Amino acid sequence: MGGAFGTALLGAVLNDRLIGNLTKALPAAARSHVPEIARQIVGSPAQLKLLPATIHTAATVAYVHTIDTVFLIATPVVAVAFLLSLALPEIRLRKTVHTDARPAGAGHASSSGSIESVEAIVL
Repeated sequence: MGGAFGTALLGAVLNDRLIGNLTKALPAAARSHVPEIARQIVGSPAQLKLLPATIHTAATVAYVHTIDTVFLIATPVVAVAFLLSLALPEIRLRKTVHTDARPAGAGHASSSGSIESVEAIVL
């Protein structure tokens, strides 16, 4: 559940920061296409290669700055989570297994390996 929450939160940061960084980095003529460019490169960063040269450089710089921001936010969160995990009490697992006592031959295959004993277990 924490992973899903973290992915959603950092995905929202990525989308928000990318739009802001693209708006700053792109030439004025291309700013009207910011949401479309952001949607393309978030969906598949390989789409950066298909952009025109002037937009490609600006979009790459914006994407790099955005990923940098995402990691700057995620790093302290992970560090705090790690430190909190050290404070969790250790709970020892059982060292024994408790089983139901069954009469001899009931539900256990004999060492002969006959088909009848296998069928008795399965059926």
